[in-house]
Amino acid sequence: MKTFQPVNPFEIITAFSRASDLLSSTVAEHQLRTAYITIAIAKTMKLDPKKISDLFIASALHDIGIFSLEEKFSLLNLEKEDLEPYSRRHEKVGYLILSGSSLFQEAAKIIRHHHCFWKKDREDPAIPLESYIVHLADRVEVSIDRNDCTLNQRDKVYSYLKKRAGTMFHPDVVEAFLLASRKDYFWFSLNMNQIEDFLQDEVAEIPILFELNLKQVRDIAKVLRKIIDFRSPYTSTHSAGVALTALRIARLFGYSLKEQIMMETAGYLHDLGKMAVPKEILDKPGDLSPKEFNILKAHAFYTYYILKNIRGMSEINIWAALHHERLDGSGYPFGLNANDLPLGSRIMAIADIFTALSEERPYKKRMKPERVKEIMREMSREEVIDSNILKTVERELDSLYEEIVLAQERQKREYKHLIENTNKIPMPRTT
Repeated sequence: MKTFQPVNPFEIITAFSRASDLLSSTVAEHQLRTAYITIAIAKTMKLDPKKISDLFIASALHDIGIFSLEEKFSLLNLEKEDLEPYSRRHEKVGYLILSGSSLFQEAAKIIRHHHCFWKKDREDPAIPLESYIVHLADRVEVSIDRNDCTLNQRDKVYSYLKKRAGTMFHPDVVEAFLLASRKDYFWFSLNMNQIEDFLQDEVAEIPILFELNLKQVRDIAKVLRKIIDFRSPYTSTHSAGVALTALRIARLFGYSLKEQIMMETAGYLHDLGKMAVPKEILDKPGDLSPKEFNILKAHAFYTYYILKNIRGMSEINIWAALHHERLDGSGYPFGLNANDLPLGSRIMAIADIFTALSEERPYKKRMKPERVKEIMREMSREEVIDSNILKTVERELDSLYEEIVLAQERQKREYKHLIENTNKIPMPRTT
């Protein structure tokens, strides 16, 4: 029987937060540092624990709607009111993605408005106080020079906030920040690389969420895989297809219901590390250069690195992260061979290959079923993938191919729906 233990929501949220900051070392830990500032303000304002829990989720994931490095960098410079109008797309994308989970719906409402200007937007009843808190915390975080002692910057930050209190920022939130940050330790904490440790201390007594069971983790992974896949229309169907294929294969091998859910979850998360891959590489219509391919290859390592910090999900991590390892040792990132790869990882490798061959990419059209079989049989003969698994599932490949195509069409519609709805969501009044 494969192992799974209830998951601490703090660990899964911070893992996804780190993943979405992987695009650049310049913004590493930006969301977690913003969360640390946010929680300090919320506790100073004596908000109730449920609101603080939602604020933690919202601030730790507030930028998950950013799909490109260009967009992320553009948001680093939003320091003055006269820079409006600025991009609000990522707010809406983050809202639409997170609102698909019942656990994250309140956080989604906060994210939807986290760049609102208080003076211009204060009469809009749809904007919660929590959005103004995240807005201020976000702007404080990006204003801090990480190459200088943070305590040296306290007066500069205070001056910046006081000048904009009542215009850009909610005056009560500014006052709460000034109180929350009056002790030196607050600034020294922001000077450390492992802000996650200090953040965990801050939320230790707050019931963020109850411990997550396997089905809840699967459902969260199903929602959050959109963050992974929807960065490009060409990958918008992929993780859902891999999860479906891996689940079907697991059933053929007699996996228990619990193990099947674990396998499906691993499928949703297997490309988590692709959040570190620039969109330009994902969308490139031609062959990747050797340097570009090396960047792409790193995604499997990042998947492993991110998921390994979530206790209780070690087996899911092994199944997910080793999907590019090969039986002959030619795979990546660890160069493992047949002696090192468990059945679950071998299943995931075949599910990933089958799904990739069966979907459109910028450099190829969807392959016909017979061509997919030919390629996979050749890989089996070369002992790259497990021949026993392929033989077991080969009789199901035609029906699975049809199921995958239908699933891909559903995911394309969902992606299109997200993009269209992003453009339809009304933004706050600015008059």
